[in-house]
Amino acid sequence: MNCYHLMNLKSLLLLAFILLVCEVYATERKQKMHGVVCDQKDKSPIAFATVSLHQQRDTSLVTGTTSNQDGYFEISQVENGNYLLRISFVGYQTCMLPINLNEKNNFNLGTVPLREESIRMSEAVVVGERIKAKSIDNGTSFFMNQKIYNSSNSGVDILKHVPGIQVDLMKNISLEGSSNIKILVDGKERDKQYLEQLDARQIDRVEIIRAPGAKYDASITGVIHVILKEREVGMSGHIFSEIPTNAQEIFLDPTCGVNYNNRKLNLYTSYNGNLRYFDNTEENTKILNTPNGLHTFYSALDMRQKNWKHNIHMGADYYLDSRNQFSLYAFLCPENQSFEGKSEMEGSTNGQINLQETSARIEKNDYILSHYSMYYKHLFHRKGREIAFDLNYFRLRGEHSIWYENQENNELNGIKPQNQFVGFRMDYTSPVGSDLKVDAGWKSQLRKMEDRNSTGFNYQEDIHAAYMALSGKKNRIKASIGLRGEYSYTGLNAGEKNDEISFLPNLQLTWQVSKKQSFRFNYRKSITRPHVYQLSPIATRIDPVSIKRGNPDLIPATHHHIGLNYSSAIAKSYVSVQMYHSISKDLIQNHAFVNQEHLLENNIANLADRKEYGLKLSATLSFDKSIGITPYLKLYHRSDRPNALARQLDISAKNSSGYEFGCSSRVNLTNELSASCTFQYISPTYDLQNRRYYNAIYMCSLNQSFKSGLKLGISSAIPLKKDFTYSAIRSSGPDYHSNTKGQVHVSTFFIRLQASYQFKWGKQRAKIERQNRVEEGKQDKGF
Repeated sequence: MNCYHLMNLKSLLLLAFILLVCEVYATERKQKMHGVVCDQKDKSPIAFATVSLHQQRDTSLVTGTTSNQDGYFEISQVENGNYLLRISFVGYQTCMLPINLNEKNNFNLGTVPLREESIRMSEAVVVGERIKAKSIDNGTSFFMNQKIYNSSNSGVDILKHVPGIQVDLMKNISLEGSSNIKILVDGKERDKQYLEQLDARQIDRVEIIRAPGAKYDASITGVIHVILKEREVGMSGHIFSEIPTNAQEIFLDPTCGVNYNNRKLNLYTSYNGNLRYFDNTEENTKILNTPNGLHTFYSALDMRQKNWKHNIHMGADYYLDSRNQFSLYAFLCPENQSFEGKSEMEGSTNGQINLQETSARIEKNDYILSHYSMYYKHLFHRKGREIAFDLNYFRLRGEHSIWYENQENNELNGIKPQNQFVGFRMDYTSPVGSDLKVDAGWKSQLRKMEDRNSTGFNYQEDIHAAYMALSGKKNRIKASIGLRGEYSYTGLNAGEKNDEISFLPNLQLTWQVSKKQSFRFNYRKSITRPHVYQLSPIATRIDPVSIKRGNPDLIPATHHHIGLNYSSAIAKSYVSVQMYHSISKDLIQNHAFVNQEHLLENNIANLADRKEYGLKLSATLSFDKSIGITPYLKLYHRSDRPNALARQLDISAKNSSGYEFGCSSRVNLTNELSASCTFQYISPTYDLQNRRYYNAIYMCSLNQSFKSGLKLGISSAIPLKKDFTYSAIRSSGPDYHSNTKGQVHVSTFFIRLQASYQFKWGKQRAKIERQNRVEEGKQDKGF
C-alpha cells in the first residue's frame, strides 16, 4: 500500500471518528423527562392528561404527549435548554412548570399534582359562541356551533348549513353545482353513506377546498373535509329514526352506531338505511322533421318508486405504539330499486296517429356493494414527518331488468353488471428546514367492468399517478406549488386501447393582510375523463323514435382555473368573495340528430371550448347569539364555442349567464328549542344543444333537545308545492325538438317526525384516523 492510499485511509478513519463523536455528542445533548400526573387531594392518577413542552422565550410548542392509564408520561429526544412544561386536564387547574435541561439535571419530575377546579354559579351560565369560519391554507374552515347541532341530526344535515354545498331530497351532495367531489372524514376518503350514519354532534368543523392541490385526483372539482370531535374512551353511540305521517310518501333514514375505545384498540360498527316510497312521473315529447314528414312522439311513465338500501359499516383501529397505527375497514350494502306503474305512448306522422299504446311496466335494479380496506400509518421521530399506505378492494354486482305487460318478449334491456376495483395509495409528508414542507405520493387504481349477460361489454381502466408539492411561509406570505402526473390506460371490448399522460400543475399564494383578513390567488389545471357508459358504442333503444349510443373516441377535457379570493372575519361573522376565470377545452357534451333511419340518435362527443368568469360570495353571519345565517351566491357568464365536429353538425355557439343561490338560517328560541330553514336554487344551465333546469329546494325543521341526549323534531320539505321537478332537459337542433321532465308528486302537506338519542360512557381521548371507502358510481335510475 503506497503513502497516498495510506493517507486517504487515515483521512477516512479520522472523518468517521469525528462523525461518531458528533453523533454521540448530539445524542447526549438530547434528554428525556418523565413523571406522574395525579389528583392533589386523593393522589389518584389522572389518565389522558395533556402534557406539552414549550420554548420559554416565546412559548412556541416543541412537542407533547398524554398520560397513560396510570398517569405516567414521558417526553424523549429533547435538546438542552429552557422550557415551560404545561399539564392540563378537564376539571383541573392548568399547571405550568419551568424546566432547565442540561446534562447534570435529573429529569424525573416525580409526582405532579393537579388541583381540582370548580366554578359555582347561581342561575345563569354564559357560553362563548365559536367563531363561524376562517381561512386555512387551501380553503375555508367552517366551525359548528350549538345552533347547527340543534338543527341537524346526521352528518349530511350538517352540510346543509355550509355555504356552497347543495343537498337534494335524496341526500345527494354537490359543491357549487358539481357532484364530482371528494368527501373526507378526518383526512380519509368517505362517501355520503358514511356521513349519513354520523351523529351531527360528532362533527367539529367542515373544511371546503374549492381549488384542490396536487395531492387530489385530477378529475375532482372540490373537497369536503369533515373533522370529527375527539373520540370517547369507553362505550358511546347514537340512534336516529324518522316517523312518516303519510303512507303515500315515505322518506326514512334510520341510523345507529356503537363505538368502543380504549388505549390501544378502537372498535366500531354502524348501520344506516335509506327507504323511499313515493310517486313520480317522467314525460317525454319529441318532434322530428324527416323526409317522410313531421313525426311527433309523446310518452308518460306514471310510477311508484320504491328504494331501500342497507349500509353496514365495521372496523377496527389498533395502535401498535405511539408512532404506528393499523386499521381495517369493511362495508356491505345491499340495495333494491323498483319502478312499478303504467306506460303510455302516442305517436303520429303529419298529424295521423300511428301509435297509441298503454301497458303495465316494471323496472327493477338489484345491487350488492362491498368494500374492504387496510391502512397503515407511521410517524417518524421528526415532528411533521409521516408516511401512510392504503390498500382497498371494491366490488359491485347487480342486475337490471324491465318488463312490459303486453309485449311478446316481456323482458327488455336485461343486464347484469359487475364492477371490480383495486386501489393502492402511498402518501409521504416531511418538513424541509424550518419554513418548508414537502408532500409526495403515489396512487394506482385498476378497474374492470363487465356484463355477465353479454360478452360484448368488457371495460378496463388503469390509472397511475404521482405527485409532489412544496409549501412554505415567509412573514405574511404563504406559497404552495405542486405537480401531479397521471397515466391512464383504457380499453373497451376487443377494440382500440387508449392511453394518455397528463401533467397537472397548481399554484397558490396567500397574503395574510392582518389576523382577520387575507388575499389568496390560485391556479389549477384539471381534467375530466369520460365515464364508461359514455364510451360504449352499443346502441340502446330508448323508445320507438330514438336510440342512444356512446362514443369510444372521447378524449379527456382539460380545464384551467384562476381565482382571486378575499376573506375577512368580522366579530363572530365571516365573509369571503372570489373572482374567477376558467378556460376549458374539448368539453364532453350530449348532442342529437335525425339519422338515416329517421330516428333521433342521442350521442356524445368532444364538442366545445368554454370560457367562464364569475363571482362567488359566501358568508356566515351572526346577528346575535340566537340567530345565524349562512348565504351563498354565485354569478357567472359562459361562452361555448363549437369545434370543427360541432360545426359539421350545424351546432351554433352559445352564450349564457346564470346564478346559484343557497341560504340556511337557524334560530335558537331557547337553549334547547331551535328552528331552521334551508333554501337552494340553481338557475337553468346551458350547453350547445341542451337546457337543464330544476325546482328550488326548501326545507324547514323544528327541534327540541334534552339534556339526557334525546332530541325530538319535526321537518317538512318543499311544503308549498305538491309537484317537484327534480330533473328536466330541453334540447333542440336543426331537425328536432325534445323535452324530458321528471317530477315527484306529494299528495298532502309533507312532514316527518324525528327522534334521536346519543349515549356515552367514558372520557375523551385523541382521534384515531381510519381509512374510508370510495364508492364507485353506477348508472342511476329515476330520482
